[in-house]
Amino acid sequence: MDFGKKLKKILAEMNITQREFAEMTGKEETYISKVVNNRYNVSWDMVVQFANALNISPSTFFEEKEDEIIASAIRSLPDDLIEFVKSRPNAPYLYLAKDLQEGEYTPDEIKQLVELWENTVKRSRKKEDL
Repeated sequence: MDFGKKLKKILAEMNITQREFAEMTGKEETYISKVVNNRYNVSWDMVVQFANALNISPSTFFEEKEDEIIASAIRSLPDDLIEFVKSRPNAPYLYLAKDLQEGEYTPDEIKQLVELWENTVKRSRKKEDL
C-alpha cells in the first residue's frame, strides 16, 4: 500500500477529515488531498510531521508495506525451502516472538511469563526426579 492510501486509511480509522488533518498539520487542504491521492511524494520530515500530528509512530505508515514485501518474498520461495525453514529448531521461537509482539506484550510481561514457565519446568523436573 502506498503512502497516500495508507494516510487515507489511517485518517478514516481515526475519523479525521482531510480538512481537520490540514488544520492539525498547518497545511492547505488541497496539499493534503494531493498527498492522499498520491499526486505528491512526501519527504521523511513530512512523514514525521504527519505522524506527530496523529500521535502515531512514523513506521505505522509503512508497516503494511513491509508485511506485503515479506509475504511476497515467502510466496516466491520454493515449497521445499519453506518447509526447510519451518523445520528448523529455532523457527517455533521466531513464531512465538512474532505472536508476542503482535499481542503487544511489554518486555517486562514477557520476562514474567518466561520466569513463570522456567519455575514450572524446574518444579516438574524435581517431581520427576523423586
